[in-house]
Order: sequence, then C-alpha cells, then structure tokens
Amino acid sequence: MSERLSPPQLAWAAHGSPVVGDCEPASGRCYVCCGVVERGKQVQSWLGSNYTDQNRARFPTASHVCEACCYVHSRTSPVLGRPPKEDKKFGGNYRNYSHLYEEGWAGPVFGDDGSTAKSYANASKGQKGLIRNFLAREHTGPWFAAIADSGQKHVLPFAPLNGAGRSGLVIFEEAMVTVPDDQSLLSDMIALLSAGVTKDEIGSGNWYTRTMIENREPTLAFEAKWGAHRGGDWFRLAIWLAQRDEEAFKAVETARKEKVDARRKTKKTTGNADRGANSKPTGSVPKRRRRQAANELLGTDPKPMPGSSPPVDDGKRVGERSPKAASNPGASQVRLPGFD
Repeated sequence: MSERLSPPQLAWAAHGSPVVGDCEPASGRCYVCCGVVERGKQVQSWLGSNYTDQNRARFPTASHVCEACCYVHSRTSPVLGRPPKEDKKFGGNYRNYSHLYEEGWAGPVFGDDGSTAKSYANASKGQKGLIRNFLAREHTGPWFAAIADSGQKHVLPFAPLNGAGRSGLVIFEEAMVTVPDDQSLLSDMIALLSAGVTKDEIGSGNWYTRTMIENREPTLAFEAKWGAHRGGDWFRLAIWLAQRDEEAFKAVETARKEKVDARRKTKKTTGNADRGANSKPTGSVPKRRRRQAANELLGTDPKPMPGSSPPVDDGKRVGERSPKAASNPGASQVRLPGFD
C-alpha cells in the first residue's frame, strides 16, 4: 500500500501534476511537507535568500524538496481558476488563496473563470462562504483546509491532513486551529453581526451603548456562552469567517431608521406645539423694562441738608480755591458727636 500524499502534493495532483523544471528523480522525504519524494530539488539549491520558513520545515534533515512544494512555492506557477488579469503576465499567487481538499468531493464553482475541480477548491478572502460551508461539512474522506489571511505567508505546504469527519485540525496563517463538531459559535456570531453588532465588539467584548440598548439580551447570552473562549484560535478563525446576512441586516437598519425618523417627527411636533402655546404676535417686542436715563438710574443731585454748612468755594477746582479754604480744609468737614 502506497503512502498517502501530503496536502501540497494533493493540491499539485489536482492541478494535473505539472512538471517543474530542474527537478530530478530523488527519494526520501520532503524538507518542507515531509511527503515522499519521487522528484525534487536539492534543499541547498532550492532555498533562496528570501526564504524565511526554515523553522516550519517538517523534515529539516531532508536532502530534497518535493516537486509539489517546488510548484506551489513558485510565483509563476498557475493557480487553478485564477488566470492572469488583463495586461498582467501572471495569475494568482498560491499565498493569496485558501486551499480546500476532500477526497471524492464534487467541488463547487470557485475560480474567477467558473472553474471546478474534483476534490479540490481554492477561495479568495471574498469567498469566505465557501470556506464556512466546507468546514461545516461532514467529510466522508481525508481532507485539509489551508486558510490564508495576509497573503504574505504560504499555508498550503504546512496544512495538516485529517481523516473523515467534521472536526479536525486546520491551518490559519501560522496557527493550527482545532475545528470542533459544534460550530454554533460561528452561527451565533453571524446572528449578532446581522443584528448590527460589529466585529470589533465581538472580538474585544467591549459592547457599544447602542448595542446594549438594541440587542441587550442576545449580546448578554452570547457573552455568557462564548466570552470565556475569546482569544482562542477557534474564536479568532470564527470571527474572521463570520459575515452578516445582508438581507437581515438591511431589514434591521430599515427598522432602526424608521424608528429614528418617527422619534424625530414626534419631537418636532411636540416642540412646535410647545412653541405655539407660548408664541408671541409676529413683530412684537418682549416686555422688557426700557433703559432709564442716567439721572433716573442714579437719582437727582441731592440738595444741601438743612442746617449744614455751605460748601467752601463750591464748584471751583482745587487750584482755584481761596487761600482761606485751602489753609482750613477741615472747615467743611462734618463733625461727629463726641469728637469735638
């Protein structure tokens, strides 16, 4: 019985097992994926100065890299269903796509050109629904999922291979994530997103005031059920995969807008009624006391009190007073009782 192929070898076979130049007959195991090598390149000649995945090599003492890994690592290797764009020399890059495989799987339409392939499919970041549906399947044969996010890291060469069943181990960027049988976390996230809750809230647990007003019960139920899982690899993968139901979200937003419009209309009507009850005739001037003239505000000049002494040189400046008044300034001062 021949040994099973590794995930990059299975994907390479789904592409038609294309021949890679400079590969030679070899034996042993692959430096990258640990699969059996029939053709490949010597490790020292294959490793380039930009290669940084030495710490991820599955068989670091190997002498060769298998032909499949040489193929999927090459920028010029065609990706099934991802032909070059107009005026572009090369098509898709294996790093930019998630790769899905299940033995015997009919395979959905996945490529930009409507491609299908038995047992294999790849998905862009805009095709998360394809990945969700694949992970939710009850797999009837060996399967793997290599899920890419940044597009800067190779994921396919390091994907683990699982046996039949729904649960299994998948790679998400560099993290190995256990996908459980119960994937209700993902469906609960989708329900919250469809109700208007954001991914930032779900990921952090910092719920907005509006969320606690409009979606308090489902939010508290989600937190009680899943809050302890926040920060885990499956939680991170689930929130990456989760997407709101656009029809449900549109209905929620429409209802919210109608509610806001009704509240504004009620407030406007109430405000107009209040203003109407207290309104003044057009052109009227508020009843405010007119500014009084200065003499009314301050009072008239007081007359001399009866029995008081007449002012000395009244009305004259200090320099114009008579010598008598200047030499006796106290003459005009008031005498207080007991101080005479």
